[in-house]
Amino acid sequence: MPKRSGLRVTMDAIAREAGVARTTVSFVLNGQAKLRGISDETAGRIVEIANRLNYVPNEMARILTRRHSRIIGVLFGHLMHDWADHVVDGLRTVLDDEGYVALITKHRFDPQWEAREIQSLLERRVEAIICVPLIGGRPNYERVARAEVPLVFLNDTLEEMPETSFVAWDTAAAARAAVRRLIEIGRQRIGFIGRRYPRPLVLAPHTAYRETLEAAGLEINSHWEAWLDPRESTRGALKAMFGRKTRRRPDSLFFSLDVLALDALAEMEMAGLRVPDDVALITLGDQPPCGHPCVGLSAIPVPSEEIGRETARVALQLIRRPESGPIHRLISCEEIRNRRTTDGVLAPRAIAQRNTT
Repeated sequence: MPKRSGLRVTMDAIAREAGVARTTVSFVLNGQAKLRGISDETAGRIVEIANRLNYVPNEMARILTRRHSRIIGVLFGHLMHDWADHVVDGLRTVLDDEGYVALITKHRFDPQWEAREIQSLLERRVEAIICVPLIGGRPNYERVARAEVPLVFLNDTLEEMPETSFVAWDTAAAARAAVRRLIEIGRQRIGFIGRRYPRPLVLAPHTAYRETLEAAGLEINSHWEAWLDPRESTRGALKAMFGRKTRRRPDSLFFSLDVLALDALAEMEMAGLRVPDDVALITLGDQPPCGHPCVGLSAIPVPSEEIGRETARVALQLIRRPESGPIHRLISCEEIRNRRTTDGVLAPRAIAQRNTT
């Protein structure tokens, strides 16, 4: 293995050893040898020297020369679970074909951290930024706008920034489908548990839940609803809904986030509540644990890859035609994966009603 000197090998060094001009080396290493009339022998010698010296192109210099980095920055809130991985798969199917790469980072739901990451992306001359929107992040996004770099919010938006493009899951439509499923299996007292975060598409499932109950003529009971802070367990909410002193309990629960549903399922079964006999459960999201045979949590899956693909398409459109924005896209997915927490389970009242018809 060749020893490394600690210094970056330059085209000038390759040119000196090959006995050619620097421009000749540049043409060869950029794939223009035939176009420029450079002989195969000279091109082969230059490539051999570059490989032997472990030449690595200076990508930033190339960016400055051509003024197009073909890089798109992607800012997630975090990289836990598998949602980000599937979104990146979707992004790559579009960006790879167009010769773009995704530079991935995260803001940890911290505006100051996000400001540093955005500055780093802008310094690398990204052509667009895709970002999970952060409450309190508006100054950072205005910084992107001043730099005249297209910005696309990923899987949500901010009410105070309607001028910003976004691609997101239609969580309201998914919520309506989930609540209707509970009604179809005869559940009459349907509760709600969601994560407290004031973004429109985080809040939308709760509104859709209430609208669906109202349309079905079912009770809306605020005691059967709970908003949890990040990292807060469902234990307290479940105790309030199903405690010994609670006379009227929900017979089913709709969750706006599968992490909450998985936590609640474990808490319920430890507390002796029978799922789905005592309470049926359905959620949005459908991470892999939901489908495990020992879990069997009914869910509507987030269309992660399609969100990634469409977000990449929107970003590329804004790069090529900035005047076409803002672009607002909602991706529909209402496919219910019925598992043991709902599948085929009829509440006693529904069974009685069916037997009298």
